[in-house]
Amino acid sequence: MTACSQNMMGIWMKKILTQSSDGLQKAQQVADRMSQAEELLLKRTCDGLTKLQRYEEVINFSEQTMGHAEVNALSSGVNLQPNKEDNSVNLQFFLLYRWRWLLKARANFYLGRLDQAFELLKKLEQGKSIVDKDSSNSDSSTSLYASICELLRLKAAGNQAFKEERHLDAIKHYSAVLAFNIESRPFAAICLCNHAAAYQAVGQITDAIADCSVAIALDATYPKALSRRASLYERITDYEQASNDLRRLVSLLEKQIKVKDNQAGTLESAVPNQSDLCQARLRLSITEEEARKDIPLDMYLIL
Repeated sequence: MTACSQNMMGIWMKKILTQSSDGLQKAQQVADRMSQAEELLLKRTCDGLTKLQRYEEVINFSEQTMGHAEVNALSSGVNLQPNKEDNSVNLQFFLLYRWRWLLKARANFYLGRLDQAFELLKKLEQGKSIVDKDSSNSDSSTSLYASICELLRLKAAGNQAFKEERHLDAIKHYSAVLAFNIESRPFAAICLCNHAAAYQAVGQITDAIADCSVAIALDATYPKALSRRASLYERITDYEQASNDLRRLVSLLEKQIKVKDNQAGTLESAVPNQSDLCQARLRLSITEEEARKDIPLDMYLIL
């Protein structure tokens, strides 16, 4: 091969290598764009589910798509292990998880699981030191984080006051929770039920019944509200109303236990069990027996 031919061959090889390199870069760019588009589509799907108040589906969808997102990220060379020494790695890690954490936090908030929402939002707050501020997501998560911190603080203060039998202080703290925020209906129902217990402790039975009634209206799937209102009706010897609540309670527990059995291992420990159902049935039997005696209401406790 002549020197000229070798020269030409070298030029062609260099050109082929350059074109191959450019082709690989373009292919990678296409793959990255497709991955970003897929992430955007998934995020919009979660946003749509949130607007429809399908919060459990938001959580499940976020978790199910996480594995696929991690595979895409790893194939693009993203390091998913947080690194205290390298903020560029942390930025990639944070950006991949950020919107999922926020959507799951919102969903948990609306489901009344403020402790879980708090943990997710805490991760977001910690990540803000390594990422440029995004006014929409940043402001939204910060506002929700601050609200949850205050709600949990007030509820904990009410619980502590009730435990120490400072019932008037407990009423004040629970009232502050309800005045602060009622967007999380299940959480508001829990605080109303606690508020009712504090009212009951100071003898304000009708106020306690009213609290339970609002709690049931906010979250018809909260067994404790029905159980407590039934107890309050029994206290004023209104056994007919107590029986009605206990029938609803038995029906609710049966449904929740059936769901628990069908989804073993996926539900929280707070879900009722067969012992709760047996106790509710026993209470119903006793209360129905009392209702047949036509006992007059205890007007002293009512008034």
